[in-house]
Amino acid sequence: MGGFLRRAQQILIESPWQILQIIETNQPGEFKLWALVGTELHQIRLIVPRIFYLNSKEPKPIEDGGHFRKINKLLPRSHQAQHLYEYSIPEDLFKQASK
Repeated sequence: MGGFLRRAQQILIESPWQILQIIETNQPGEFKLWALVGTELHQIRLIVPRIFYLNSKEPKPIEDGGHFRKINKLLPRSHQAQHLYEYSIPEDLFKQASK
């Protein structure tokens, strides 16, 4: 049984995927994706978070339950990244906060 699952997983990883359709669901930020992998049709739940980047002059204190992490990236137009943070939040939380 383990060998069968490993082979199936390997086929999914190595085969090209043909994405046929992406459908919105009732849940914000969640989509239903239909993909043809080889000769098999797969339905995949796709969750897309909102991602923001903040370049701060001062370091951010660590908070409990924060949705951020400190990162190192090159900024556009050669701006210097002093304290760069990536915020990744679920779409439903973003919509609640924006109201």
